[in-house]
Amino acid sequence: MGMKMITSKVAKKKALLLLVNHAHETMAMYGKKTTSSGGHAIKFFSSNRIEFKHAKTLKTADGKERLGQEIKVNIEKLKVAKLRHPDFKINLMVDGGFDTMGSLLEAMISIGMVNHPKGSKVYTLETGTEFAKIEWPQVVADNGGLDAMYEHFIKEACARGHMIPWGSQENG
Repeated sequence: MGMKMITSKVAKKKALLLLVNHAHETMAMYGKKTTSSGGHAIKFFSSNRIEFKHAKTLKTADGKERLGQEIKVNIEKLKVAKLRHPDFKINLMVDGGFDTMGSLLEAMISIGMVNHPKGSKVYTLETGTEFAKIEWPQVVADNGGLDAMYEHFIKEACARGHMIPWGSQENG
């Protein structure tokens, strides 16, 4: 009853209501080992449900200093659009927040915009430009910066069928 009243008021105000919830372990023998508080109402009325889970700790090459952590992101519910790949990983760095530049490189590899054979230290753009991973920030700068590279990635991902353009008929 409470969620019905809250969601109608939020919708009338055209506001965003963000509920941050924690997960706790269940005694379930099969299936998902965690659940969130709030019962079915929060799950039913939510537009988006996103689960963040620690995957591993990122350390320096010598293993002495902690650089950040790799986080598994699972989109459990997304009412406003369809997503073909609802699970992904992103790095959260100690000194600078989310590693958007590294995530862009991984995303470009996943759709074939950057070639990176397994075990190789060489990355190759579709234009033929070869670079080492440490040179990626310079490659991004040479190609118009992070915003321009993200825009190019999104256009290519839509053209290749990996993403659905916002506002298209497929979004529902």
